[in-house]
Amino acid sequence: MSEMLERVALAVFKSYFHPDDAANDALVAEKRLEWAADWRRAERSARAAIEAMREPTLAMKEAALRPTPFDAPFEMVAQRDLALRGALAGWPKMIDAALSD
Repeated sequence: MSEMLERVALAVFKSYFHPDDAANDALVAEKRLEWAADWRRAERSARAAIEAMREPTLAMKEAALRPTPFDAPFEMVAQRDLALRGALAGWPKMIDAALSD
């Protein structure tokens, strides 16, 4: 299981607990072994949640295109736009890596 899938699955699993208990890492680790079926459900939910992010939404793309808080020279804007195109092209690969076993 990838690090990201593990991280999301753990967040989903912790959501099954009262917030005070979810903050107790030892208890969560103990219950992860004891509640194996719930952990598998959390893994499936994590995989589905990450898969749902495969295609960035319009709002995500627009957020990436928002101008910087300062007046950047044209060269910096062009570099940012080039980097954004690369990031959007690489996004599905990042999702694939997050879902890898």
